[in-house]
Amino acid sequence: MRMRKVIGYLMALAMVAALGACGDDVVEGDDTQNDAFENAENGGEDNQGENNQSAPIGPEDCGEDELYNPNLGECVEVGNGDDNQEDPDANDPDENNQDPSQECEDDEVWDDEEGQCVPRVPAECGPGHLIGTACRPDGGNLGGAQVLLEGVDCDGSYFSMSTTADAQGDYSFTDVPSGTHEVTITSGSFQAVDEVEIYKGLTRDLTSDSAKICIEPTSVNIAVVYGTFDDIGTLLSSMGLSYDGKSDPASFFSDMENLRAYDIIFVECGASWPGGFAGADESDVISNILQYVEEGHSLYASDLAYRFVDFPFGNAFQFHDSTAGTQTIAANVVSEEMQTLLGSTTTEVVFNMGGVRVVENVGPATEVQFEGPVNVTGGTLDEAKLMSI
Repeated sequence: MRMRKVIGYLMALAMVAALGACGDDVVEGDDTQNDAFENAENGGEDNQGENNQSAPIGPEDCGEDELYNPNLGECVEVGNGDDNQEDPDANDPDENNQDPSQECEDDEVWDDEEGQCVPRVPAECGPGHLIGTACRPDGGNLGGAQVLLEGVDCDGSYFSMSTTADAQGDYSFTDVPSGTHEVTITSGSFQAVDEVEIYKGLTRDLTSDSAKICIEPTSVNIAVVYGTFDDIGTLLSSMGLSYDGKSDPASFFSDMENLRAYDIIFVECGASWPGGFAGADESDVISNILQYVEEGHSLYASDLAYRFVDFPFGNAFQFHDSTAGTQTIAANVVSEEMQTLLGSTTTEVVFNMGGVRVVENVGPATEVQFEGPVNVTGGTLDEAKLMSI
């Protein structure tokens, strides 16, 4: 839609420039044209007598069926065969110029004053429809995103509608009041907000690459605390997200202002717990992590970084005493949000190394995302919690 507006605007400028150039030719002309005009006025017998009509001096003196010929300095009939007659089709907009209004979308009209397509003002209030696709910063579809549509209906009353995008990021709303409304796409800490115009009886389509609403990569600040085995930074970069890497967990988690600079902190597998470093007060680190999460930020810890959640939130996770070895697990997708995101109720989880710490149980405030049977030292956990938040 925006591209069509730009094209329409440039077309309008081109038309204005062309008309201006034609006007300059007529007004300024050249010596031959001026001579012809003077000869038509003054040459031959005197036509300025009392009973004689004066010769035409410009296009304004020509009749409806005539055109002004600047070379002859007179009006000529349309289609009289004169070689010097101005071609009546030369400036025919139907022949040489595409109607700029044809560049407008269904919900737009051409505005001559602005020289571009503008939103169509709804002729009357009534329901319309909206379809769209939520997307990541890199344009990839964002499955499972929360979509909120809110605005004012035809009676001036506030309304809101909400839904969850499917596994492909697609969403839809029916019977939406006509008018200008606000769409909010939310996925975890990420969010995008945009306006949408709804028209009675029409479906507004926000599914194309140029129209779909994508979360903003700069709306969230992310830190990755480097570990030994993960490569979370590469995953973030592949989705168009930027981050700051942290190689000194002790210094980073000991300063609350360091933590507050970020909305999300990822701790990679194998990152050393700050209590193991000289100069780091373990109690301060635990207090800082608790406060960080209580203030609404998010902390994610992977596998052997379990201490970053186990020590501060001991009542939320109960880790099994032994470790798991290399294996592939047929896991159940427990949460509805994750089922929507994956488009499935089952998936495979691969432990590609031994020594993995597994969550055996969780507290009442913790939501399980995946669970399944895991072989551990001395037996099997039938419903190990493979991911929880």
